[in-house]
Amino acid sequence: MWKMALALTLLAMVQADGAPKILGQWNFSRIGKKADGLALQSVEELGKALGKKPQEALDFLQNKVKTGAIDLEKQTLLLLQAGERRSGGYKVALDGIEKKDNALVVKWHVQGPPPGAIVTKVITYPALIVLVEKFEGKIEFTLQPGKKSP
Repeated sequence: MWKMALALTLLAMVQADGAPKILGQWNFSRIGKKADGLALQSVEELGKALGKKPQEALDFLQNKVKTGAIDLEKQTLLLLQAGERRSGGYKVALDGIEKKDNALVVKWHVQGPPPGAIVTKVITYPALIVLVEKFEGKIEFTLQPGKKSP
């Protein structure tokens, strides 16, 4: 089950032309420490992921990110989580989303803090949320090798 941590994840909302638009950041905690992806297709799944009642979870998300209406009848939320990290300074980055055969392939990576960066010494759970048009086929999450910070 997913639980909310303190801060905010990157949320991208697909624009009319299909390109994601970054709206904000969060930090999610999850039972388990590995990096993974999750597709949320309904308000019930969102509620379970956030550990809240379904409508309460949807209202919470919409209020936090100020996106306006999120309609999980017509849209899918993709949650990409870096897993547990031993400090701040990590982020999840989206490398691309493409349709391949009958699948939606989501490519992403975890970016660490730059060498010598001053970071918080607290366990974090960086995550990225992407809102896309409803996709009924298979959704594949591909964690790519991390990239260096600029």
